[in-house]
Amino acid sequence: MARILITGGRAPAALDLARQFHRSGHVVFAADSAPWMLCGASRAIAKSYRLPEPKRKPHEFAAEVARICGTEAIDLIIPTCEEVFYLGRFKDDLEAHARVFCPGIEDLHRLHSKWEFATLVRETGGFGSSVRSPDSWRLTDAADIRSLPEPPEKLVFKPVYSRFAVETMIRPDLARAMGVDIRADRPWIAQSCILGREFCSYAVARDGIVRAQAIYEPTWRAGKGAGIYFEPRSIPAIDRFVAGLARHFDLSGQIAFDFIADASGELFVIECNPRATSGVHLFDGDLAPAFLPDSGLALRPIEPRPTPRMVASAMIPFGALQALRGGHVRSDAARLCRDFGRARDVIWSWRDPYPAFYALVGAAAFSWKAMQHRVSATAATTLDIAWDGGTIG
Repeated sequence: MARILITGGRAPAALDLARQFHRSGHVVFAADSAPWMLCGASRAIAKSYRLPEPKRKPHEFAAEVARICGTEAIDLIIPTCEEVFYLGRFKDDLEAHARVFCPGIEDLHRLHSKWEFATLVRETGGFGSSVRSPDSWRLTDAADIRSLPEPPEKLVFKPVYSRFAVETMIRPDLARAMGVDIRADRPWIAQSCILGREFCSYAVARDGIVRAQAIYEPTWRAGKGAGIYFEPRSIPAIDRFVAGLARHFDLSGQIAFDFIADASGELFVIECNPRATSGVHLFDGDLAPAFLPDSGLALRPIEPRPTPRMVASAMIPFGALQALRGGHVRSDAARLCRDFGRARDVIWSWRDPYPAFYALVGAAAFSWKAMQHRVSATAATTLDIAWDGGTIG
């Protein structure tokens, strides 16, 4: 039995991990800087803690995590959201109290920066796989756009440090592209626009070996960014890419990627998220051994269950909107109903019902925060934990 501290308790991924560790017999604690936690309402959690905001008070954040580890005799800290970067920054100090399941800040930066990651994929030849990175150019001034070898209408633009595709522009015209706030201290990246099917992967690696791996297709989305429906897939080229990257970094941590397969089937990796993502939901109680040493886990990675998962509360409004926009309303509506009936919700559980109700409180809280800060509701979920490449502490 291990004593686990899961940070980022606001996230559905954190809730799922908590439930999986609890079902495996471990004692689970949750912590977050948000005033509410989805995990906090779960029967899987022994106790939850409020943390200082890492973006504003990184040293106080790390000190409180260390205090909790001492109070609760924590064995393992598992980040789930972008607080991972602050834990990575203070990893050496925190590991005097508990093992931190993420890389240090230098490796996290190479994975999180869209420019550094694209460069790394190119330099390593896709970590020995057939996966490529799109042609990429770093932009430090809007004037750099005029020097690109391709017109903006053939490119995708986004900040080097960004999340959830909040600011992503896909094939904009020149006037729109030139209007973006690009600065040396806020660089952007331009990449060739790859058209095709989108896939995602989520993996848990320990000591450079992939211990669990899920590949899925986000067939329904909330807008252009976050997926809300996760259909399991099997793609050997992605398996090889992730295994190669894990070996390259001797990785112990969670790692996730977005891919696009073009019309010819060639795979391009678009970006990396060195944290938990929705792939967690596809394991349904199997993941705990992947995180723990001496768990008797075979070298073959744990595979996900075949049942699709979904964010049911988002499928109704956003799925309907996607069906209406698709141009084939009747067939898309029928597919929406069929997919809804095949999948399991990532939050609702008869054995642990309260988080589903508490999720409504969280949605309202983040909506209010979005209005206060004049950002999207999606952006509001990470205002206190986002890291955009600057010095921490």
